[in-house]
Amino acid sequence: DPSTSLNIYTDAHRSHWITKKWMVQAQYSFTYNQNHSRQDFMTNGVEDNDNTYRNHRFNINHSLRIGQTINLTPLQLMPNVEASWIRTHLDYTRSSLDTTAVRRRLLITPSLRATLKLTKTIGFEVNYRFDTSLPDLFQTIGYRDLTNPLYISEGNPNLKDSHSHDISLRYNMVLAKSQTNISATIIHHTSDRNQVNALSYDPTTAVYTSRQENVKGSRSWEFRLNIDQALGDFVRLQNDFRLRDDRHY
Repeated sequence: DPSTSLNIYTDAHRSHWITKKWMVQAQYSFTYNQNHSRQDFMTNGVEDNDNTYRNHRFNINHSLRIGQTINLTPLQLMPNVEASWIRTHLDYTRSSLDTTAVRRRLLITPSLRATLKLTKTIGFEVNYRFDTSLPDLFQTIGYRDLTNPLYISEGNPNLKDSHSHDISLRYNMVLAKSQTNISATIIHHTSDRNQVNALSYDPTTAVYTSRQENVKGSRSWEFRLNIDQALGDFVRLQNDFRLRDDRHY
């Protein structure tokens, strides 16, 4: 069955050196997405109204990002902050389910990159970013879909946003005599209120019920070691070692 989509994106950016060591960058972007889909089901030549659906949504995103580059030799700082205003509109129809929802949100996303050059061949780099993930708008509607009486789908108006923190520390060293580059990186990720699809079963009725839920956050650690060495003009030897530990709920 036909589905259509329309995507529009435009941006404008400007950078300016305030002083010899301080540059400010600004970027504005506008995004418009529209999606319309439908699915028609037929049973014995007759339209199956219980499964036929119409789904129409559009999303408008205004985003402004302010970034800076501050040179404090041998230290360089690059802080950024992005503000996004998002408006989402949803129309969904299926069987007796006919819902309309509108969401307006302002999201703030800060990040930081810092580099420290100890010598010409030895340096450190630190990166940090904070993100917010919104639940799917349809899943936040308090609906109850009984199209399939043995597998009921529910919305959850109590769904909350998820947040994540990502930080990494990288060490890099170059051995000029042996043409070897050595880098070691530690990465840490944490998140809260992760969104998962929870499934429950009632043995007395043999009915499954599915809905999105927030659960405890996750965390992960990762260590990477990379050794890149030139063996003459035409051969390179690369060794990559990674160790990772995850915890998810």
